[in-house]
Amino acid sequence: MQFCRECNNLMDPVEDKEKSKLMYVCKNCNVEPIYTEQMVVYTNDLREAEEERQVSWKDIPYDPTLHRADIDCPTCNYHQAVLYEVQYADTITLYFVCASCAHHWTSRDAEAHQAQVDAEAQAQAQGEPTQLDDADAYAQQAQAATQLDNQEIDDLF
Repeated sequence: MQFCRECNNLMDPVEDKEKSKLMYVCKNCNVEPIYTEQMVVYTNDLREAEEERQVSWKDIPYDPTLHRADIDCPTCNYHQAVLYEVQYADTITLYFVCASCAHHWTSRDAEAHQAQVDAEAQAQAQGEPTQLDDADAYAQQAQAATQLDNQEIDDLF
């Protein structure tokens, strides 16, 4: 950005077609144009802007405008999660954020968790021993399953 030496107004970039150069001209006064060797006035890099986007996961549960669902947290087993959508260049990812501990996981993780809970319930109904009979073993397995996804998510932000 260039400012006029006479009136301190912002100067406009204009092309000098005869010299094929960029110059800055003040539209308020007739001060002499300032020539520059720059060929670009501004570059908007969207990839860089996406990388700079930060999500504060711990604050999401306190946002009253976000939708809530009755879904159990794989970390603390709290029964409510906040739904948060993140849009990337070509995909939209739905995240669940625990309303108690702010642990976050994706819809893909939730589907796998629900399938496992359903399989456990079916096995118990048939009287078969289950893989995860106690809550500690289940919490460890759920945390291990989501740890890789959480690391990948944190790397994106």
